[in-house]
Amino acid sequence: MCDDCGCREKWPIDELSDEHAAMAALGDGIRAALADGRGDDARAGFAQLAELLDRHCDKEETGLFAVLREEHELPVEVAGALADHKGADRLVAALPEEGWDDAVVEFLDGLDRHCRREERDIFPATRVAVSDHGWDRVEAAHRAAGSTR
Repeated sequence: MCDDCGCREKWPIDELSDEHAAMAALGDGIRAALADGRGDDARAGFAQLAELLDRHCDKEETGLFAVLREEHELPVEVAGALADHKGADRLVAALPEEGWDDAVVEFLDGLDRHCRREERDIFPATRVAVSDHGWDRVEAAHRAAGSTR
């Protein structure tokens, strides 16, 4: 994850970035479990990932993305990220029993790409795109979603 632009000085961005790293680590564990034939461990790891992803998306959708949309900033990037979120929800809900392993790896690959786009395209731009009042609203959304910061 990026540490060069200073966007992580805003604690909601730092928190979202930390969650991206946690999801990547869970994904690596799921892939390793699948490679080792530990399907139960892979499914348990995926359940943890899905729970984290749900909370993470809630923070982004009610916080940062909502503010960016209201402030008319990064419309293409936000629309793409929101479409990814809806697609992820559908994919998680429709994972097939037959071919689950391959479907999960494909899902994880897409999640990795999505997180990289947010880290590269959206988060750095927030330093100048979000107003001070907007950051107050982003922080409030994170707290409402259970942030401890």
